[in-house]
Amino acid sequence: MAITINIGGVDRSSIIQHGSVVKKDAINQLTDTLEFRIRYYPGQTFRPDANLEVTMFDGATKVFGGKIISVNAEVEAQGTVEYIVRCKDYSYDLERLLVNEEYANQTVNAIITALRTNWTTGGFTQT
Repeated sequence: MAITINIGGVDRSSIIQHGSVVKKDAINQLTDTLEFRIRYYPGQTFRPDANLEVTMFDGATKVFGGKIISVNAEVEAQGTVEYIVRCKDYSYDLERLLVNEEYANQTVNAIITALRTNWTTGGFTQT
């Protein structure tokens, strides 16, 4: 199946360097990561930026979803730049705050609902 990578909701597969995609699936409490390279040529309009959403599909199956956490540029000859793009899965958005709350005599669902309602922005569900 064909691998496609969307950045900011747009298919950018054609500008990603062949063979540069590395996806690491973590276990337990670690985040999944995705790394790839984009070569920028003079006149090209797209440049990757931190916090853009990234999704990767294997055919119709979504195999990664998250955000760009860093972009490093390496300047090459004749005005080309190679961007090394590093991404973390959506749990990156949950790692931004440390919540210091106490919950007593509540169900796990009630606690999760309270955390989602009081400490996250749109896009998170309890699924």
